[in-house]
Amino acid sequence: ISTSLAMDSLKRVAPQQLLKTLEENAEANNVPRIGVHDNIAFPAVQLNIAPAVSFRECYTVGLRGMGEFGQLEGHRDNLDSSGSSSSMIANSRLPQGYEDGRFHLLGLGCYFKLEHSMIMSFCGLYRHGGSPPIAPPGQEVSQHAYRVMFVNYPPQSILSAAGVHVSPLASINKKELLKLGPEVTTYNFTEPENYSNEANWAVDGVVLMDRHSHFRFFLRLLFLMVSYIIQQLPQDYECRINSDKFFEAFTILSDEPADGGKNAQPKPKTSDEGSLLATYSSFIILMLVKFMNQEASTSKDTSIDGKNHSTSSSI
Repeated sequence: ISTSLAMDSLKRVAPQQLLKTLEENAEANNVPRIGVHDNIAFPAVQLNIAPAVSFRECYTVGLRGMGEFGQLEGHRDNLDSSGSSSSMIANSRLPQGYEDGRFHLLGLGCYFKLEHSMIMSFCGLYRHGGSPPIAPPGQEVSQHAYRVMFVNYPPQSILSAAGVHVSPLASINKKELLKLGPEVTTYNFTEPENYSNEANWAVDGVVLMDRHSHFRFFLRLLFLMVSYIIQQLPQDYECRINSDKFFEAFTILSDEPADGGKNAQPKPKTSDEGSLLATYSSFIILMLVKFMNQEASTSKDTSIDGKNHSTSSSI
């Protein structure tokens, strides 16, 4: 709900060019759309809770109940993206007569009174701070008097592809996480980190097999990995892979000269050739049997045509 409210608020006040840029950036960097699909600006949400303080405490120990967020000199969110803004939603339900607390934008010399349902959009890179709720003079602080704030914010590591975000894609290899680092997820990442000291089929298979066998074997392993991972999606997604289209999506250059000449350039394999490398074989049929057995307890009607196990939506 908080991301939906934050986006509605941003659309009301932000220039159309900014919204367009945020949309394009979200697509280019595959920003996770947390909460609602049109959330293109706030891939992170936090809940800030601060207890109320007594009126007397304000003059004896100051407004310390909020820790760093209540410091008189304020603070900056230095890890936020400069290309977007934060959106803070006040959701406190305080006893009658309590001071709601204030949120200060120190650089602008202004503040917001944190009444219930107040939504504020601001740049966290500028100094800001706040004060907790304050009980009326002469009253003890109620045990349920808390300031509750939802903060939707734009981490630079996600929104700006800064090269430090790691996405935990799925579980793999004895319940370990398959983590995709910036060398995988960031389009402008240029550091060469795709090599390992351990032997692997992608790099070393070429010295053990001919090109045709290596490519077919590698694609089959890739197919198995994808098949394994998508089984971790919610069952009601009923996700399937169209195996024909999967294998047809990959091509390599043939190691045979185009015209048989000594210096001829290799010719590219066609999509059909790429498909034949792995699709029309007993391998697919055996894997279908495996996946069907795993789904037998939850699937009522599954059909196989010997080539393709996608009977609903395909990826």
